[in-house]
Amino acid sequence: MTTEKNKWIDAVGKLLKLTQERRLKWEPHSPPSYLNREPDRKRVDVVYEAQHNDRTLRLFHLSYKIEKPSSLNVLRDLNVYLEGREYPYWENRTVLQLLDQTRSDAWTFPNTEVLDDLLAAVRYQVSGVKEFLDELAAAS
Repeated sequence: MTTEKNKWIDAVGKLLKLTQERRLKWEPHSPPSYLNREPDRKRVDVVYEAQHNDRTLRLFHLSYKIEKPSSLNVLRDLNVYLEGREYPYWENRTVLQLLDQTRSDAWTFPNTEVLDDLLAAVRYQVSGVKEFLDELAAAS
């Protein structure tokens, strides 16, 4: 029996495959203003959107600031120290949303490892790397 987490990994994996096969086309857009309301705490530079079966998907790289907590947690603070970090520091994660008809984020996919792979494939597609490499090969 497939676990719930595996269902999300499989779903994002399918989106990754469709993207790599160029059957799912992504377009870059400026992020909606609500994503950058607190630029000193969280930032999104660009969002990518695609249509799949009359549904809109939005994908983006989110950077967010981790402040020093007010309470002492020895294990957490030791991990931060061992990683060579000092508060405040910035973390990153890839976010995939399913939008509603008003283009608001109706639902956010759970965070899975394959989201970073999807973002890399989307950036590869949108930047035209394949076409550039094909042009270089043809010029030889």
